[in-house]
Amino acid sequence: MTETHNSDTSLILPVERLGFRYIIGTTDPFSPKLTAHNSQVAVSALYDNTTVTIQLKFESNSSLTYQNDQYFSGDKLTLNKFESFKFCKQADLTGTLVGADLPVAVFTGNRCKKLQTFGYCSHLMEQLPPIDDLDDEFIVPPSLEFGGSKVRINPY
Repeated sequence: MTETHNSDTSLILPVERLGFRYIIGTTDPFSPKLTAHNSQVAVSALYDNTTVTIQLKFESNSSLTYQNDQYFSGDKLTLNKFESFKFCKQADLTGTLVGADLPVAVFTGNRCKKLQTFGYCSHLMEQLPPIDDLDDEFIVPPSLEFGGSKVRINPY
């Protein structure tokens, strides 16, 4: 699927800001019929033999398949330097926890997301800060658009 009218942007964190624990924030997929609209999470390793654990936030018996292996919530997987583990789900993955024994980079987003019920499909991606860098006070500026803003608070 090729979209000719979209907008993409992302913040990429420096390596020294990476951490060991992350809480995922995504959005509901725009269309339940197209896999391009799935919520996505990617974990990337900086070091060999990095053990990653993912506590999934969906149905207890659901699983993910990665390189022909099936993984359930809490299972561990090993990544080597510059390897990534990406999973997608036709659901909001907010609240999923990612942990690792060595620093990792974690990215979330959607390949195709419409933020309103109109307009074009946009690629949304962000690199998450680790939980240890999160705080409990934030400044949320007012929206410049007439449609308002949606602010999601993810307790940990």
